[in-house]
Amino acid sequence: MTKSVWQEIRTMHSRRKFGLALLSLWPACSGAMAAPRRTIVLTASADMQKSMQGIWLTLIYEEAFRRLGLGFELLGLPAKRSSAMSDHGQVDGEISRPANYAQTHPNLLRVDIAPISASLAAYATQALVLRDNWGGLPHASLRIEYRAGVNTSENILPGRVDPAYLSSVSTTLQGLRKLAIGRTDIYIDSDDAVEQALLAPEFQLAKIHKVAIMGRSLSMLSCIKKMSPWYPVWRWR
Repeated sequence: MTKSVWQEIRTMHSRRKFGLALLSLWPACSGAMAAPRRTIVLTASADMQKSMQGIWLTLIYEEAFRRLGLGFELLGLPAKRSSAMSDHGQVDGEISRPANYAQTHPNLLRVDIAPISASLAAYATQALVLRDNWGGLPHASLRIEYRAGVNTSENILPGRVDPAYLSSVSTTLQGLRKLAIGRTDIYIDSDDAVEQALLAPEFQLAKIHKVAIMGRSLSMLSCIKKMSPWYPVWRWR
């Protein structure tokens, strides 16, 4: 064989050994490079997830969890289902709940950081005159509806409104559609979710408007108790 042929054979042999060496290292390298990262899965109502507040909260917590070396995913669900999943530990928590939410959900801990505040408001198509706060609602003359799973509404309304005049829906969209066609007189929900939904073309001629503010509260992250070790820099209650 010529010298050039021997050189080519040696070169090929060296490349083969180098390739085999790389392959032998691959399991260790791939394990280090592709180690699974813990992903925190939080829920929000589908209406909240699509709202400006939901978008803002997603950006905040994506960055917060990234700095802790964690992934982040937000699931948009009906508010009632969101509560049930966090109560049973099927998700890591709920991204936006009132400060007192954990008092009635003992599996959860509150993170004492409030990135946003939330308002509940009453909407109507009629020219109603209501005073702000829950005491301004009539007991048994107007049909009042709220979104199921909204903790404050569920706790307060049954004690203030006759059951025959009170109902609930799963989503903001359902509530607004019933209000628009006259099946209810007042719809109560997060004003941020409602204002976002009212931008849809189907409501442009509906004359739905805000008639009262029921209340405002700080909105906080609530997580299941077993997740607390992942947040050493936050205070828990």
